[in-house]
Amino acid sequence: MLNELRQVRGLVDLRVHQRFDYPKFDVAIDRTKAGQAGFTARDLASSLLVSLSGSFQTTPTFFLNWQNGVNYNLATQTPQYRIQSLHDIQNIPITSPSTTRPGILADVASITRASETAVLSHYDIRRVVDIYGAVQDRDLGAVGRDVARIVDANRPLLPRAASSPCAGSFRRCGRRTSGCSWGSDSRSSSPTC
Repeated sequence: MLNELRQVRGLVDLRVHQRFDYPKFDVAIDRTKAGQAGFTARDLASSLLVSLSGSFQTTPTFFLNWQNGVNYNLATQTPQYRIQSLHDIQNIPITSPSTTRPGILADVASITRASETAVLSHYDIRRVVDIYGAVQDRDLGAVGRDVARIVDANRPLLPRAASSPCAGSFRRCGRRTSGCSWGSDSRSSSPTC
């Protein structure tokens, strides 16, 4: 739909707000190996969190300086320059209250590169993909009619129970002026000006 919208005269700066290829790591725990070594999924998650984000996330610790009365946060964390590769993450030590000897993450879990949506947007309760744009050198009503035609033409391609509402200045202009309205008639979802 974005490519079709780019053909509309007067519609500029079109972009999809959400990134669908945000990098991430998936950690798959072999629960059998972890259990034999005395670790739970919670132990692995806590060890990763402490190493990568700091101990303040799981166990906040404070130091009170008696001389000036100031509380200081104390946190342990692996220095960022020590985590340079996937191999460094695999070598993160894992601990558990029930074990006396720490283990290595790579012994009980595998790590793979993946991607995910970086920003999840919602319209009411539904997840949405936002296409942002602006109008230039053409009136809002004419651009809105062209956009509505493209949106209506793409509705049959949507999965069942999905919708494609339009929002923004064109939709709001019906509230501010008497010249435009959007979807005011339940039988029609096209704009009228």
